[in-house]
Amino acid sequence: MYKYNPNHIGQVFKDESGKQIIHITDSAESFIHDCNVECDMDKDRDKRRASRRNEDGASPWSGATSWEEAKRFAEHGWPEGREYMDDYDSEALIQSYGSRGGFDVKTRIAGGAINIGRYLSGEPECFMYMTPSEQSKGRVVKMLVSLTASAGISEKAIKQYGLGVVASIDILEQSGYRVEVTRSCGTTAIGKMFLSGSVIKNAEEPLDLDKMLFWIASPAAFRRLNFGLWETYPDTIRRNIPGGYGVPVTWGQFSNNWKGKMPLEYDVVLDPSNLAVTRKSTQEAALEHATNIIEKKESNEVEEELWKD
Repeated sequence: MYKYNPNHIGQVFKDESGKQIIHITDSAESFIHDCNVECDMDKDRDKRRASRRNEDGASPWSGATSWEEAKRFAEHGWPEGREYMDDYDSEALIQSYGSRGGFDVKTRIAGGAINIGRYLSGEPECFMYMTPSEQSKGRVVKMLVSLTASAGISEKAIKQYGLGVVASIDILEQSGYRVEVTRSCGTTAIGKMFLSGSVIKNAEEPLDLDKMLFWIASPAAFRRLNFGLWETYPDTIRRNIPGGYGVPVTWGQFSNNWKGKMPLEYDVVLDPSNLAVTRKSTQEAALEHATNIIEKKESNEVEEELWKD
């Protein structure tokens, strides 16, 4: 297996042309490991590592004041991320999504939203609550979240995009779906495309909201950790990348140019190239994502059944 750095544990795939390269790890822990291995930049003081530069201020461009802070968020979660979800109302979202088929509505004698009709007719079980529908229970959604952003994209825009994605994952998990989440970041230079990413949540794992908020909504996941990974690549690659980090490339651009069969497949890909989502509230974006994801998932499953026949 080809490796950029002998100390990496991630897998590397190349397309038939050798110009499209994917570096993927099977867990967040493995990704952090590969970001932190020894490299030639550690030995050359003239080559400053952007991932290790300290920043002052309450809202740094990189999303964290230091490498150590970013690593701490990755390993233990980013509780401050919840402060940005000021318009995220989980209960209201579940009710909205439930009306689209994600939940079954049931009644009981206390707790939940009151059903006025049942209440006025004297029915004791007049409080409504929602449970995951039988249709959704245990079904797996494999999601890839593309997170590449150019230097001119603001910290606020990255957060807004990420908050909608995280909220949609929360909706799907609460509605009975098991979501596997992979994040990816890509760059292009010297006629090649480099993409790196990691599985950050396996389908069977519970959703850790604080950690997911960091990996998906914090600029530091990209501008600290992904930069840190690219810095561990050999100098023969880095010296040909403009500015040291290249030009952003999304998963959609990457897969469209891949020669041969893609080694990784997903039910749905969320791509920030549609920047309209950053202008929506977390509620609107989350509901749109969740609905589109399930419609796409169910459409693919129907098509697979038709081909079986």
